[in-house]
Amino acid sequence: LYPTGGLEVFSNLTDTPVRGSIIINDRYFAVGGSRFYEVDSAGTKTSFGLLLNDSKLVSMAGGTTQILIASAGACYVFDITSNTFTALVGGTFLGQISQVGYIDGFFIALLKNSNQFQWSSLLDATVWDPLDTQKVSVFTGNVLSMMIDNREIWFWGERQTQVYYDSGSLSVFDIVPGGFIEAGIFAPNSPVRLDNSILWLGGDERGAGVVWRAQGYTPQRVSNHAI
Repeated sequence: LYPTGGLEVFSNLTDTPVRGSIIINDRYFAVGGSRFYEVDSAGTKTSFGLLLNDSKLVSMAGGTTQILIASAGACYVFDITSNTFTALVGGTFLGQISQVGYIDGFFIALLKNSNQFQWSSLLDATVWDPLDTQKVSVFTGNVLSMMIDNREIWFWGERQTQVYYDSGSLSVFDIVPGGFIEAGIFAPNSPVRLDNSILWLGGDERGAGVVWRAQGYTPQRVSNHAI
């Protein structure tokens, strides 16, 4: 491994394990166990609040002044300017939330065990109109995962994928023409951005366990049979 550098402890969170982290405006935030922390450049940690903890990964999305966190189906908002941490009440959403994102000033929340998503008021993750919602109906079954990349929302099902965008229409979000993909997802937390593209662990009607890379809206297999 020479000359690879070693590792040293930078900061110890009181509550563990780390279930997610995000960098916004050069500030680093992390969820450790049941707590939402900020860690500064000296490694000093500050706890801002408690979250529900299901021992699974959290989903976080950052806007210009807010961070939206989804943990164990519940959502929380951290205001970067006032350093306030707020739990959103259950009636805010139409159900439990699995993943969140941010696009064009809107926070997006994917409802668990459904094909439905909601979006917030513009630039405000604390306000959610129950009418600001839509269902992904271009494929059957639930939406298992979501990612926002290049101002587009990717919604993965078990065997298919559909891409949406902010069209500015009355429905706000519409499908991208030609953005339907005959490949789904196998691991909901696997999508990553890399080299101006998206990679994910998925499959199709022939089986699962394939690593796909999006070439435009065409999936290209990048894993071999051994992997």
